[in-house]
Amino acid sequence: YYNDFKLKKTVANRKGNYQYISGTHQPIIAPKIFDKVQEMKKGTTKENQKEYVFLLRDLVYCKNCGRKMLYKNSNPMRIDKYGKVTGTKNELGYFICAEHYRHQDICNEWIKIKEIL
Repeated sequence: YYNDFKLKKTVANRKGNYQYISGTHQPIIAPKIFDKVQEMKKGTTKENQKEYVFLLRDLVYCKNCGRKMLYKNSNPMRIDKYGKVTGTKNELGYFICAEHYRHQDICNEWIKIKEIL
């Protein structure tokens, strides 16, 4: 991608046969250090992070279309980098049909957690 200042937007590069030639300039970072940093970055990807699993996640279905209902919470509980708990309890969240945005006339119900429990 590159910035086109005349169009004032980012544009994808033109497709073509590009060749990458190594050894044309002095590297800023030693290759060993670069490889070590790349290995460290692999350990912090989202694949290796634990996902929060809500207990009712696969148990609530839409009565109109039969699809799973998604759990939404506008301000979930989190622990910030200082160890302080922020957000609200999950009881304030709600379920909404996965197809709600496509079929708002059919799947327009929200279910609060307190109604289920």
